[in-house]
Amino acid sequence: MVGRRTTQWANGESVIMDGSFLHETRNDATRGGGLQAAIMLARNEDLDVRRYASICLCNMANNPTTQVQVVVHGGLPPLMDLATSNDVDSQRHSLMALANLVANESNHQAMVSKGLVKVLMKLSQSPDPDVREYATFNLANLASNPDHLNEIGRASCRERV
Repeated sequence: MVGRRTTQWANGESVIMDGSFLHETRNDATRGGGLQAAIMLARNEDLDVRRYASICLCNMANNPTTQVQVVVHGGLPPLMDLATSNDVDSQRHSLMALANLVANESNHQAMVSKGLVKVLMKLSQSPDPDVREYATFNLANLASNPDHLNEIGRASCRERV
């Protein structure tokens, strides 16, 4: 029964992800409840479902309006949880979604206040080169906002100790 339920969730997520990928359907998928569904699935107990949801959120967060909506509707905590998992593929997927979100300066304060800098600093030391690159890229985008340079500097000092 669990396997069947997981398959149903994964299949449902695949449909949402397919709609979020195409530019023509991305806005419809976002406005039609797809964003809330993707955020809900990003909290699912099944790791594969969470990965697909993060890919979906990454695709949806490909424009400035949706970038803010993902954060406002609660997409940041599940993406951060996925980034801190022990699964490298999950870390990569979530960091790509976060990269789209951090591209919008309107999201910076929420991201910093939720502790994203600390997460990114830790991931920038990952043994996986892709995870290191994506984490560093996210930090660079946050550092483009002078309001957050002190937080990044403090986190950098804490990581070295």
